[in-house]
Amino acid sequence: MKDKLQKILLRWPKRIIRDVDLAAMLTGSDNARYSLVKRAIQNKVLTRIINGVYFIEEPYAKGQFHTFEIAQMLEGSSYVSFESALSYHQLIPEAVYTTSCATTKRTREIRTRIGVLWFKHVPTKNFFLGVERVVDGPFIYLMATPWRALADHYFVFQRPWTEPSSVFEDLRIDEEDLRAFSLEPLRGLVREYPSPRVRRFFKQFLTYMEQQHDQ
Repeated sequence: MKDKLQKILLRWPKRIIRDVDLAAMLTGSDNARYSLVKRAIQNKVLTRIINGVYFIEEPYAKGQFHTFEIAQMLEGSSYVSFESALSYHQLIPEAVYTTSCATTKRTREIRTRIGVLWFKHVPTKNFFLGVERVVDGPFIYLMATPWRALADHYFVFQRPWTEPSSVFEDLRIDEEDLRAFSLEPLRGLVREYPSPRVRRFFKQFLTYMEQQHDQ
């Protein structure tokens, strides 16, 4: 069974594997499988990220990994947002070392050898509004548009923004860079983001951006 686990890991296309994946490919009892995984962890073949989810170490690992995709695997009801999304869209100058995601579940932080993954609860209604599926080579993950990332940031951190200039100053976003993005996701958020406070502020933001576009 040990040799079979090694063969599975060598063929596995991702750097992350779950108990549910192993259960589908390894015969025998649950206890036998758990013992095998425990030995693999002791031998540094696998590293536990959270219960039931493991990182495959060299030389058994195949391919590279992306923390955005791993975050998606750890928390299925989530997408990359906040500063991570703004950095992805090249809108903020600071380097971002934590992968920040919005989730329908409880807020939590996961510290792993591959980085810090931070999940923050946002309303479940219209959860994927303003979110796009990204295929980045072999990696697949969900990414907030700049407008959704800003709306989540405003909602979660209760930012004291009173006008569009507050956003640019607070996050050091270049207004011209933001103008390059379609306003359609922003219009959707103004209509349907499940927070009246967010809708009111971003309605003002939309009016401002439309005025700038017309000039």
